[in-house]
Amino acid sequence: MIRTTNLFRLVLRIRYDDPTATFHLGEKFGAYPEDAKQLLAVARYLDPNVIGVSFHIGSSRGHNPDLNAFHGAIIAARTVFDEADDLGFHFTLLDIGGGFCGNKGATLYEVGAVINDVLDRYFPETNIDVIAEPGQYYVNSAFTLITQVHTKKVLNGQEIARMYFTDVSVYNSMIDVVFKVPFDMTPVKNRKPNSRKLPSIVWGATCCSNDKISGDIIYLPELYIGDWLMIHDIGAYSISISSDFNGFPLPNVHAFIRKDDWVYLTEKIEQPVPKEKFVFGDSTDKYLLTGLTLPSRYTTNYF
Repeated sequence: MIRTTNLFRLVLRIRYDDPTATFHLGEKFGAYPEDAKQLLAVARYLDPNVIGVSFHIGSSRGHNPDLNAFHGAIIAARTVFDEADDLGFHFTLLDIGGGFCGNKGATLYEVGAVINDVLDRYFPETNIDVIAEPGQYYVNSAFTLITQVHTKKVLNGQEIARMYFTDVSVYNSMIDVVFKVPFDMTPVKNRKPNSRKLPSIVWGATCCSNDKISGDIIYLPELYIGDWLMIHDIGAYSISISSDFNGFPLPNVHAFIRKDDWVYLTEKIEQPVPKEKFVFGDSTDKYLLTGLTLPSRYTTNYF
């Protein structure tokens, strides 16, 4: 550390890991809570403007974080606040991080109740701002990836009965597969609703032998060339960290909205997004099928 001026406002990040997390951010960031007092003593000497504590218990996919981890992390942060106060700091910020599940149907009621209860007990002060990082919660279920089967391989007498080849890849939209994150994958239209599901692998578009977007063997009904697959809850960490490896472009983005939702937005927003930016529909399957025939109407910084 070097001497600084008070032009910067800093927070001390502590490590407190959720054992159930998919990604353990503490492996790279954060001081152990028991080391915080020594770091603060050095900071007191160097005189940086330290204003609070942050932690991130880890990012999970498909489930909310361990409630005990949040409970313990907030208590550890309280200890650091008290140690800082003894050294003459006046902390005013607590950042409790993120990792909240954003899959369809997920809520923050249970985890939020635990967090609020612990905060009420250990941080009753009214001059402390508490912030969080719920990005995944907001965006994950907002995106569904649609990919088409262009090639099919039938295997007889093998552990894997079917292989399907698609037009997306782990590189241009599904990098989480590399980290063993499972995705819910279903046909847009099941030709035979009561048919037996077969052990299958779904391959990506590139020449890479690790480009297996199903991750491992999954069970799917019989698919045919030209069929579409929906991959759900893919709004976080997909196109934001994608590439056109092997020459395959990133997927187009279509913004779908129900007409009653559009009317609601136009009434609430002073300058709503132009109507021509959206594809309208009254049910998920119907407007997905409609949108697949249209050019991309919504452009982001990634395209």
